[in-house]
Amino acid sequence: MNTNEKKNWAEAFSHFEQLDEAAKQSFDNYRKEKAIPTAIAKKIALLIEGETHETTRLQAQFKESRKLANLEILKNREGERLGNYRLLKLIGHGGMSAIYLAKRIDTNLQRKVAVKIQLLPNNSEEMVDVFLQEQLLLSRLNHPNVISMLHGSVTEDGIPYLVMEYLPQARTISQWVSEEKPNRETRIKKCLQLCQAVEHAHANRIVHSDIKPGNILIDDHGQVKLLDFGIASFLTWQLPRFSHLGLSPSYAAPEQIREEAITHQADIYSTGIVIASVLCDGKPVLPKPRIGDPRADSLSLKKHLDAHRVDPDLQAVLQKATAAEPAMRYARISDLAADLKNWLNLAPLSIRTNSLAYRLRLWVRRHKPLALAMALVVLLSLANGWLLWRLFLAHP
Repeated sequence: MNTNEKKNWAEAFSHFEQLDEAAKQSFDNYRKEKAIPTAIAKKIALLIEGETHETTRLQAQFKESRKLANLEILKNREGERLGNYRLLKLIGHGGMSAIYLAKRIDTNLQRKVAVKIQLLPNNSEEMVDVFLQEQLLLSRLNHPNVISMLHGSVTEDGIPYLVMEYLPQARTISQWVSEEKPNRETRIKKCLQLCQAVEHAHANRIVHSDIKPGNILIDDHGQVKLLDFGIASFLTWQLPRFSHLGLSPSYAAPEQIREEAITHQADIYSTGIVIASVLCDGKPVLPKPRIGDPRADSLSLKKHLDAHRVDPDLQAVLQKATAAEPAMRYARISDLAADLKNWLNLAPLSIRTNSLAYRLRLWVRRHKPLALAMALVVLLSLANGWLLWRLFLAHP
C-alpha cells in the first residue's frame, strides 16, 4: 500500500468517525456537501458497508483503515511538547503505538529519553485511567534488566504516553544473535538475564503478557533490557483487562490465543519460546499461522530445535517451559532459570530422572580430563594384566 493510499484511508476513517446515523443513511448527500474526493468517498462507503454487513473482507479493510488512521494520529508529532519533554524524531512505531526520541527541556542536563505514545481501544477515560495506574506501578520496577520507566501522562488530545530511558546503541536480541553469532552457552547466559527480569516483574505481581524478541534489547554494555509492558496485567486481577491486546501470536501462550484469563505461566511459556528462537538463530519456531493446535506447536518447536542440533537436555527444558497446559510448565520462572543454570554447569536437571547412569554421564562431561585419565589408567591396567597373563601362560 503506497503513501497516498495510506493517507486516503486515514482521511476516510477520519470522516467515518464523524458520521452520525443520518449521514450514513444519506451518504451521497453528505459527500456532495463536504466535497469529498471520489477515491476517499469510496473508502468511506466501504467502511459504512463493512460496519453494516460485517463481511469478512470488509471487516479486514475496516481494521486496516483503523490501523492506518491510528498511525497517522501517532506520527507527525515531532517538535511537540509533552509535559517537560520535547519530541525530537520518530524512532519506531507499531499499529497502536509510536516511539519518539525526546529531551527534557526543564533542566540543563539535556537528557535524552524515549517517549512511547500508546493508543488504547476507544481511548475511553476508564481505559486511559487504568493504563496510567498500571504504568505508575510499573515505574516502581527497579532492576538492571528492566528498562526504566520515568513518567506517564496524557497528551492534550487524550492519548496516554510513557517516558522511558533511551538506549541509543541497543539491538533486539534477534539482531544480536544474527550479528554476533555467539556460542550456545553465551546465548543461554543472555536468556538467564531475561529470566531475572521476568522474575522481578512476577515478584511485583506483574505479568508482562507480550514477551518476544522485539521487546528484549541488548544495550551497548551487553545488558539485557526487557521493555514494553504496554499490555501488562496484574496477578491481583481475575480478568486482566489488557492481556489480549496487541499480543504476538508467534510467542503467545495457548491460553492467550484462546483469550482466556492468564497468569504468570503465560510469561513462562513466552520466555521458553524466545529462548528457543535465540537458539535457532532468531527465527520463529512456532507454525504460522497459529491454529490453536498444541501438538502442531510442539512438533514445530522440536523440528526447529533438531535442525539446530540443540541437545536433548536443553530441549527437555524448553518443552517443559512451553507445555500446552499451564499446570505442566515450570511453577516459577526461577525454576526455569535454575535448570538453565544446571545445563550450563552440566548438573542434573530437575525434570530428569536422577538415575546413576544419568549422573555418571554428567560427571564425565564435567570432568573430561580426569575421566579420560581414569579411562587411560584402566585401559593400561587391563593391557598390563593381559600381558602378564600371556607371560604366565608362556612360562608357567
